[in-house]
Amino acid sequence: MRKLFALFCALCVFVCATGCSKAPDKSNKDDPKAKVIVYDSKGETIASLSRIDFPDSELSDPSYRSYVTLALSEAVQLFSELYLCDTNEAAAKLFSVKHTLYTELDTQVHAAINTMYSLHINENISVGCSVVDYSGKVLAVFSGGDEQAAIMGHAPFSTIKPLSVYAPAMDKGLINWSTLINDRPYKQLPDETGKLQDWPQNPKLTYTYQNTLIVDCIKQSLNTTAVHCLKNLGVKNSIDFLKNSFNINVDYENNKLTLKGEDEVIGNVALGYLYQGITPANLAGCYQIFGNGGKYIKPQALMKIESSGKTLYTFSPKPKQVISEDTAYLMNRMLSSVVSAGGTGQKARIEGVELIGKTGTGDSNGGNWFVGVTPQYSCAVWHSGNRNTTNKAAAMFTEIFENMPQHTVKNFNKSATVRKGVFCSESGMIFSDKCSHMQIGYYAQGNRPSDCTAH
Repeated sequence: MRKLFALFCALCVFVCATGCSKAPDKSNKDDPKAKVIVYDSKGETIASLSRIDFPDSELSDPSYRSYVTLALSEAVQLFSELYLCDTNEAAAKLFSVKHTLYTELDTQVHAAINTMYSLHINENISVGCSVVDYSGKVLAVFSGGDEQAAIMGHAPFSTIKPLSVYAPAMDKGLINWSTLINDRPYKQLPDETGKLQDWPQNPKLTYTYQNTLIVDCIKQSLNTTAVHCLKNLGVKNSIDFLKNSFNINVDYENNKLTLKGEDEVIGNVALGYLYQGITPANLAGCYQIFGNGGKYIKPQALMKIESSGKTLYTFSPKPKQVISEDTAYLMNRMLSSVVSAGGTGQKARIEGVELIGKTGTGDSNGGNWFVGVTPQYSCAVWHSGNRNTTNKAAAMFTEIFENMPQHTVKNFNKSATVRKGVFCSESGMIFSDKCSHMQIGYYAQGNRPSDCTAH
């Protein structure tokens, strides 16, 4: 989606501001001068556009700008592929005759995000948020502030760890629930004065130098253990997984890996400093896999295109199994710890509904994230920040879902083949009668540790 938006940006200069139901005949209500009519999921007109660099006056609500921009960028890309032309010609064709774009914009979901933003409008921050469902439909894309924050790429920071490190490592059988990784620096790097400093730093700027359970690494968002785990997985394997599974733009990282080696790019991939960043809609789409058994569907706002009574395009979801069902469920259970007491996302909550999630806290002006996943939705919240801004994204998620449509599904599906097991918390191996400290873990068939030999 980042690539689509980049192509679209080349066509116009934006005027910065802040299945699908068949729409009824609205020819008497839509602007007769408009070349592109955009409908929401209920068949209501949200935009009557006369040109690609449309003004706010052509929107039914200025806050729909990011969503309409995304739908237009998808239409331009589809026309480019349909007519085998570049995006400039595709945009010209789209506006040469009248076209109708049917989208899946849910105005109630959009309003819930808008209500959240109204609570923070005086804090001088920008907000980008997107909500997708498990069929790949983009239900809302909202930007608040001076930028089109919801359709721009941002460094994902620690929200990338489950995608780039832990899920692929678990899928390959390299780690399990009770795997232990030492919380120690990976290497030393010179600071601005040339003095060597331990790297990477953890969120609390401390190291325990002790073996730490994977589930606790995720709960506490430890940077050290993510880097060590990625080193074991292999940076190239991670880059390929992100590219092949989600089409995330990691070309910069791949080229740097080839030219300079793993250590020069390991932070980008393990800690989310991706050069091209990722949009909230794309990130929300990636996190689908932890709620639907490991299947990914590319998020899309545009459901159908019509012109002169003919249907030119209809959205057809194409699920792709990117991790196993067992790995998806194990990651689901681990990510539930993030929103529990003591987790980095503990301020996110929904009454009576299961919730998993992951925070991503940036440095300097990088911004902050929370991605929350329920049995029905995946929602990514980003907000700008500076050195004095704390991560408010998990609390913002709660403020959104207080006004969201009521969940009809409240619990995640369980894996039929994942089993609970009692393990020794000192060794990470299956508990024996000689062990003293135990915990409950979850294990996939074929990736269960052996009996404890440490006691």
